[in-house]
Amino acid sequence: MREAGIVRPPFLDGSHREGRRRPHDRLRRLARAVLAGCAALGAPASTHAGSTASARLLYVLNSGSANLSVIDVGSNQPVATIPTGLRPESLVFSADGSVGYVSNLLSSSLTVFSTRTGLVVATISVGDGPGILYADRASRSVWVSNSQSDSVSVVDERSFAVIATIPVGRNPMSIVASSSPRRVFVNCYLGNQLSVIDVTSMRLVATIPVGQQPLAMGVSGGGREVVIANFMDDTVTVVDCATLKVRSQVAVGSNPRDVAADRNGTSSWISNFLSPFVSLVDTTQTSGPDHILVGLAPHRTVLDATGSRAYCVVRSVVGTESVAAIDTRSRQVVGSVPVGKLPDGLAVSRFPRRGFVANCLDGTVTVFDTQTLRVVGTVPVGTRPTAVVMGP
Repeated sequence: MREAGIVRPPFLDGSHREGRRRPHDRLRRLARAVLAGCAALGAPASTHAGSTASARLLYVLNSGSANLSVIDVGSNQPVATIPTGLRPESLVFSADGSVGYVSNLLSSSLTVFSTRTGLVVATISVGDGPGILYADRASRSVWVSNSQSDSVSVVDERSFAVIATIPVGRNPMSIVASSSPRRVFVNCYLGNQLSVIDVTSMRLVATIPVGQQPLAMGVSGGGREVVIANFMDDTVTVVDCATLKVRSQVAVGSNPRDVAADRNGTSSWISNFLSPFVSLVDTTQTSGPDHILVGLAPHRTVLDATGSRAYCVVRSVVGTESVAAIDTRSRQVVGSVPVGKLPDGLAVSRFPRRGFVANCLDGTVTVFDTQTLRVVGTVPVGTRPTAVVMGP
């Protein structure tokens, strides 16, 4: 799929990381002001009064209106809007949580904002078509895949300067990392390969052939293996992070487009867009994967913090979109939640127990209780929200 010269695989959107907790002073003051306003209008003043100070913030990337919506999780109220470049794609936070970085796919830049004030503090020029971001805490650097420049830019968190531009394969997409050895892995969608970069030297050290059009990745096995979903040949490739050898190639469903890997375990949940099931790949087993029926067009899956539940966005047909909840031990669907039109990004929080879904066509975020699977709120945001990220 082409958009303004950008080569994008079908239905690809950003996947995002979370940073550590840190107070968001100005934004939280805004949250309290919103609650005070609600109370003045007759809403019960005590409804969220005790939760605002401890609640985390949710950031929503609005691809159509070129901004971020900031939502207070305790009140389900929007508290700020932060401008970005064109088509915000991915969001990560600095090592100390004080700064957020947004990649702007159609602006060839990163927007940098303060999580304390919500104000933009820098705009950094990178390569063409910047997509997925990765924040390396040890080196205090941010890495971004430039899908049209066939490169990865590395930004120093202290100076906001690009300190390296590393050539990789054609149409780089996702970025994941291993801690030992310290390597960054980049799947190259049109190159049918995995580019491997040494974090310390910031140099390309290996190129590994994988399946056709690798679209998404995850890291499992305690950071020892990379799991790659190959969109066009309906397989998953498992690569050993230390030896850089392909350990296995596993057949899954049609058009695998997302990987939810258990970083501390050996299981990965694969969303197969043109099959009505999620495939569960266990890298320690020689047998084929298990398939869990969830409905038409599973789009994205995330695991909760305990690994006891997986939540899958099911696009199905317009008007019947949902999120399916899967018990990871029994491998059974235990319920579902109705959401808005063309659901895309999905995030879950542990405190409070909430799930958040960006509804692209509705311009809303559906909020649901992850235990009862009941909708507890629908929050209006910007135009074409595609991703949701919990704040640090």
